[in-house]
Amino acid sequence: MEKMQISVIIPVYNTEAHLNACLDGVLSQNIPNLEVICVDDGSTDRSLEVLREYAARDPRVVVLTQKNSFAGVARNHGLEVARGEYVAFLDSDDQFLPGALEGLYAQAKEHDLDVIKAGFSYVEPGGEPYTTLYSTLSCIGKSQAKRVMRFTDLPLRLLQVPDVPWNGLYRRAFLEQNHIHFNSLRCINDHSFWIACLIHAQRLMVTHTPVACYRVEQSTSLVGRKAAHFHCQLESY
Repeated sequence: MEKMQISVIIPVYNTEAHLNACLDGVLSQNIPNLEVICVDDGSTDRSLEVLREYAARDPRVVVLTQKNSFAGVARNHGLEVARGEYVAFLDSDDQFLPGALEGLYAQAKEHDLDVIKAGFSYVEPGGEPYTTLYSTLSCIGKSQAKRVMRFTDLPLRLLQVPDVPWNGLYRRAFLEQNHIHFNSLRCINDHSFWIACLIHAQRLMVTHTPVACYRVEQSTSLVGRKAAHFHCQLESY
């Protein structure tokens, strides 16, 4: 049996309006041995039904369910069953850009990476995708991008790399060996994950190329609720 190359873990909560686009974008990636682990986090809309429809017609799709416990717990749930050499994460209202996973995987294999982080695009409702200095990881200069490094090589700049989990690939064995997982807070559950990756990664790379498209101002997005749950920010730190 061929080795599973990438496991994509997608926490899902009430995003039926964007779920088809999300899954179609993942399943169209040119990765021969791919599994897509969708973890329904107690959705009350048709999200779970949509997931089961995809799983029924595509064996690459795996559907897990849990009571509403938030995205961090859902991602950990997916990690427990993931079989891929590398793991990717995606939110269920966002999309991978064409060729994103193929490009990241090629670089990860070529340089034997623990982690590779890339840029991303924003898209507002009814608008065209756009990038910012933050989303293109401009904190890392051209001379530092696409070279293998560790946190101690460039600490202040690497701390400015976006802590979202869906703009990179993570070697699964690296996560397991260092016991890296997401916290269970309602939001800000990815910051501590990224800091742990930074601290432990011996082979880390950053590329400016956008690999994902993030939907701005979604009512279901936990990012939009940070102000209402600021205590999560404090607990995460």
